[in-house]
Amino acid sequence: MIARQLRLRNLGGIVVVDFIDMAQDAHRDAVLDALQRQLARDRVRCVGDPVAFVVAETLAQAQDAAEMIEIDYEALPAVGSTRDAVKDGAPLVWDENAGNLWFEMDRGDAEATEAAFAKAAHVVKADLHHNRISANAMEPRAALSEYSSARGEWTIYMSSQGTHQHRPTFGEIFHQPATAFRVIAPDVGGGFGMKNGVFPEDAMCAWAARELGRPVKWTADRSESLVSDTHGRDAETDSEMALDESGRILAIRVKADYGVGAYLSASAPVPACIGSMVYQNVYEYDAMHIRIRVVFSNTTWTGPYRGAGRPEAVYVVERLLDIAADEMGIDPVEIRQRNYIAKDRMPFTTLIPTVYDSGDFSGITDHATEVADIAGFETRKAESIARGKLRGLGTCSFIDFASPFNDRMEIRFD
Repeated sequence: MIARQLRLRNLGGIVVVDFIDMAQDAHRDAVLDALQRQLARDRVRCVGDPVAFVVAETLAQAQDAAEMIEIDYEALPAVGSTRDAVKDGAPLVWDENAGNLWFEMDRGDAEATEAAFAKAAHVVKADLHHNRISANAMEPRAALSEYSSARGEWTIYMSSQGTHQHRPTFGEIFHQPATAFRVIAPDVGGGFGMKNGVFPEDAMCAWAARELGRPVKWTADRSESLVSDTHGRDAETDSEMALDESGRILAIRVKADYGVGAYLSASAPVPACIGSMVYQNVYEYDAMHIRIRVVFSNTTWTGPYRGAGRPEAVYVVERLLDIAADEMGIDPVEIRQRNYIAKDRMPFTTLIPTVYDSGDFSGITDHATEVADIAGFETRKAESIARGKLRGLGTCSFIDFASPFNDRMEIRFD
């Protein structure tokens, strides 16, 4: 939508700001300028795109003033799903871009994967939709900014999962050195990956604190959070697994479309890029090919959420194994046991590649089945049915990084 006009009745003691007021400071450039501005400049690209903000003495005053803002919109064509966004003729989220594709990449070996599928005794397929979710932290995002005109410096309190990485971002927004910003995260609350960057409201509080010469505070309510926090997931994966006659995996291939929404969040590429590293999961096989597209649409921006792409990738592999077990008549635990990377293969380099330094996946599964009393499941299931209840059993294997960084330190004594 295009905002044709913004009007507000005169209210004493209340400041209302739109893009024109903030334009000198709140601008960030990119190769494709798809970073969200603090306030929408010429068009609204998704629900939750901020167009104005109000600063008042009390919350009630600010809410009343916001209700009195009148905006005229001209409706424009829009696309609301990741798969529709890459179809021919789809409305463009960004006119400057040739299409709605942000980037694409291939990982693995397409030729070796094709050869493995050609000799497979059994092939299974799974086309999966990983629905969008809201992080919906119990403690919503909040910001409090103070500005010292004497020092030309800000102190910004944020409910954020980081601090130091935000200082250069504020510097870019306000055309100031990073040293002009002190960022403090006292009580973060739930984050889950969503509270990972500088949001428009954080910058607007900082701007208003400088302009008004007094501290400015903002706390999101639940309705704001649902449409302005970065969402998670939003992926479409078409996948296949090739197996031999005994149920051993030969190869996997995946075509995945990840949605980033209308704007690029601070960690927009993370789910697709990190997720692509764990499609092998804990299994040993000969070939893999992953083709990834990352796509714009007229939806709320996305970012990392609880696993940051890894749960989607593992879900694909585990779902394929369950389908294979069902079609080939193999127990779900047994088909995994046949394909685990052996303990004596450690350290093991995956096909992507990533190095697993250790792991006894078969032994862990043996222990889990014993503790869970899988052998007695059918008896418990029959008892549940007799009481009119349903009882199910699921099996899944998952691997994750112990730490995202490889830091080393050396101490020498004189």
